[in-house]
Amino acid sequence: MVSARIFQGCKYISVKELHEEKNYPIADLCNLASIARSSYYKWINRSETEFDKENSLILKESVKLYEDVHGIYGYRRITMNINRLLNKQYNHKRIYRLMKSINNGQMKGFWGTIKCEMYYLQKFYTYEELRQAIDEYIIFYNTKRLQKNLKGLTTIEYRNQTLA
Repeated sequence: MVSARIFQGCKYISVKELHEEKNYPIADLCNLASIARSSYYKWINRSETEFDKENSLILKESVKLYEDVHGIYGYRRITMNINRLLNKQYNHKRIYRLMKSINNGQMKGFWGTIKCEMYYLQKFYTYEELRQAIDEYIIFYNTKRLQKNLKGLTTIEYRNQTLA
């Protein structure tokens, strides 16, 4: 699946950049990102396929078009425009997969949590009240809310432990 490949690629890029910028050990970074060290090195030494090059071009043009129309086009209109621009017939499902935000799933999960644990439990009369509540919840989420998938640590504790 293309979006899974893109997400995996982001993990590899993150490992590479953190190693280069902060000199963190690759083994630790791979472990943190839940990727095999051997697959990271395979990714480093890979050669980009024609399909990947074409996907990069489609994605670049899609993002440019999306920004040009101020985000009002969905994947169907983007597909029509890309097909015309590149003079080729791409399937709308391919464009949809490429346009999916890489971290959108995680953000949807976070916003689902914030709605359940904060927004739906209170009534807000002004924008400022809502903004203040969101700010307070984000601080709570990062500093006090224990995460099962982070071995019972808060987000900040896990980050500090990982970087230590």
